[in-house]
Amino acid sequence: MDKVKFNSTYISLIEYISSFDLVKSTFLVILINLLVTILFSYILFPKVNIGANEKLSLLAFTFAVIIIPMIETLVFQNFFVGYFIKKDFSNILLVTFISSLLFSFAHFYSIAYIFKTFVSGFLYCTLFLVAFRKVRFPFISVFIAHATFNCIGFCIDYFLK
Repeated sequence: MDKVKFNSTYISLIEYISSFDLVKSTFLVILINLLVTILFSYILFPKVNIGANEKLSLLAFTFAVIIIPMIETLVFQNFFVGYFIKKDFSNILLVTFISSLLFSFAHFYSIAYIFKTFVSGFLYCTLFLVAFRKVRFPFISVFIAHATFNCIGFCIDYFLK
């Protein structure tokens, strides 16, 4: 299979997901991200702490759930992916891959976490592309998905520690 075929398949996937309601698409990304996290945390790398090891406080919560997802969504989806969409760049799969790679390298807690956040970044980029077809500000859907996922993770850490 060549790269053009991969790109057209990915665009077809985006078109298919775009047929869903945006709330459902956002929920789907959160659910898949949670399943991937379970896969990485409990099956593939059960002995590795794959996430951040933050002290649980209101300040840490504010950063993990609001500030960091906002900044990351602005940088990796809104600015990076948005730039190439506006330039009418045809290889959207390549843009998604590079954005996901950059997103994953921003999460260097462990090698396992880099792999896991690559998948998260890919999901967030895909949601951004879906939302871009449906609403004027696709940033909001991705931010909500990212913030919700981080909130769930933060709460799990809080109640398990």
